[in-house]
Amino acid sequence: MTCDPLDLIERGGEVLADKARWPQRLVELYDVLFAYARKIGFDDEKAARDASERAVLIADYLGGSVIYLPRGDALRKAVRDSEAYRRHDGRNTDALAREYGMKTTKFYELLARERKRRLRTLQGELFK
Repeated sequence: MTCDPLDLIERGGEVLADKARWPQRLVELYDVLFAYARKIGFDDEKAARDASERAVLIADYLGGSVIYLPRGDALRKAVRDSEAYRRHDGRNTDALAREYGMKTTKFYELLARERKRRLRTLQGELFK
């Protein structure tokens, strides 16, 4: 079953609520996004709009591909590593290592892994 992203967005000021044509995983994603928006204080209308917009964004980015998404500890570690790399400015290595509960050498290993991963993403695998 395919889903037109236009099925997810507002039409005439109302968020389209008919999810009958949506693939099941997209419905589940929307429901999670809606529940989270409600949890952080959005009213139903704003939560529905926010969930719709984010579902469209994610579906447009990931749609049409079969991907693996980590969960649990692997997901949390990947998010932590990415955040640590982003926050590192070259002068705060010791402070960040302490904040993330690591020895400085382990933090440098994290930075090297994340740098290598990001370069691979940007450049692709040029030489196999």
